[in-house]
Amino acid sequence: MQTNKPAKPGAAPAAKARSSFKIPLPKLHKPTRTDLILLILSFLAAFFIWVYIASQISPNYEVSISGVPVVVDISGSKAEGYGLSVISYENEGKLKVNCTIKGNRTVIGGLSRGDVVAYVDFDSTVTDTIGTQTLPIRLRSVNGRDFGEYKLSKSTVEVTMDQYETRSIPVNELRCPNLTYGKDVVVNADEIEYEPSMVTITGPSTQVSNIDHIRVTIDDAEELSQRKTYTSTDWELIGERDEIISDSASTFNIQATSFAVTMPVYYTKTLPVTIALDNVPANLEKSTVLKRIRLNSDFTLPGYGDDDSNLMITIETSDPANKAILDTYDSWEIGSISMYKLSIGSIFQINVEMEAGYTDRSQLGTVIVTLDATDLIADTRIIKNSDIQLINPSQDYEYALQSPAGNTIITLIGTPEELAEIYSTDLRASINLINVSGSQEGNFSQAFTVTLPDTATGVWVSPQPRVNISVSVVSADD
Repeated sequence: MQTNKPAKPGAAPAAKARSSFKIPLPKLHKPTRTDLILLILSFLAAFFIWVYIASQISPNYEVSISGVPVVVDISGSKAEGYGLSVISYENEGKLKVNCTIKGNRTVIGGLSRGDVVAYVDFDSTVTDTIGTQTLPIRLRSVNGRDFGEYKLSKSTVEVTMDQYETRSIPVNELRCPNLTYGKDVVVNADEIEYEPSMVTITGPSTQVSNIDHIRVTIDDAEELSQRKTYTSTDWELIGERDEIISDSASTFNIQATSFAVTMPVYYTKTLPVTIALDNVPANLEKSTVLKRIRLNSDFTLPGYGDDDSNLMITIETSDPANKAILDTYDSWEIGSISMYKLSIGSIFQINVEMEAGYTDRSQLGTVIVTLDATDLIADTRIIKNSDIQLINPSQDYEYALQSPAGNTIITLIGTPEELAEIYSTDLRASINLINVSGSQEGNFSQAFTVTLPDTATGVWVSPQPRVNISVSVVSADD
């Protein structure tokens, strides 16, 4: 048994005894080439084992991705080859699907929303039918590779398709609810000018075929008193039943969406129709004739009946200067009638012809003029040729009136009472020879003038009397 020996006097104290247990430390040494090769081989072995397990032992890996936008692109597809275009589809602009993709972990394990594309298949089941078709939604990778197996939260979509066509549509209707017109001012709707007057429109055939015309609206509020062109206008596409098809260029491809409208302003005035009398005897009171004139059988001349009994005409002009002249008129003369032609039973047809710058808005066309001869008679009288005065004779010629028994018959028109007061001896006649040819001899028919007594204020001659006159050269012996 071991015993501790006592320390020697003066000796240093003994050191404290150390523990006898020690932790062994690994002995570090520099890796050899063999160690590195073994490390690499171990890593590769582990990797291939993992790949084998993922592809062979557990191949049905699933990846779920939500909110994938569905691409609707018809370009290059069979549907486009049919001439179809997409008009609309379900949940347009917001169509999304959720998808679950199955496959090898090595292939799909890292997929995200940006790696996949959902799209409408315009090839597999599409037909050339216009209208709505139910088409499948497909899924592929962004690089165009199809996935072997996947599920979509929505597998089909309803797509409305149509064929596009181009048509020329007329611009021919105007709305101007706030425009008013000055006094006697009118606008002929048929003469309103549109620029452009025809517009080319391209769009879905089923919609374009419903368009009948374009209606333009002027919102200006003013009194229109002269021709004016408006350029600030709105427009609408109008159907055959006057329904609005569209008022926006976004629906169709429209050649023009800005229109100028010219309003052709016309001034009008409605006046009673009148006629003039020619070859009126100096002593004749025209009122005795004018009060008997009838227009279109029943109408009287202005001043000889009330307003309802006058034949009215509406005159139209676009010239302010012509309007100023028109404002001075109180009647509208359509023509004249010679007193020599105005007899019992006479009927005259006068075509209403307008002066330059004026038109007949009422379109009278033709007016029939007759004489109300209820209280008139025709009476024949005889004038001796010797009593017919020759005016403006030539000294180089001799003139001889040729008529049976040296007398010429004339006809007087008037009331029986007035005619009874006229005798043949009261009649005077004259021939103006200035119009008779003095350069040759021969026989000529010449009209002559009858002068009635001053008291015959309601009598006239009709028809104009004529007499044959013989013209011969004065002989030298004479």
